[in-house]
Amino acid sequence: MTTNVISPGAFNNRRQAEMDEDQLWVAELKNGSQQALRSLYDKYGKRVYALSYRLAAEPELAEDITQEVFVQ
Repeated sequence: MTTNVISPGAFNNRRQAEMDEDQLWVAELKNGSQQALRSLYDKYGKRVYALSYRLAAEPELAEDITQEVFVQ
């Protein structure tokens, strides 16, 4: 019987690739790329909203906070 073992390094490589992608989007965003903003929002928008909602406890305020995060 053969057991497949996933090394911890496999997860680090995936995390590093995601960080590289995020850094690329941020660099593009600094140059005015709306597509980079959309990509970052698509990836992190729900997380930012969830945290904002948890802290503000009001949906409208959480939406405003989320918008401010991505506009600034």
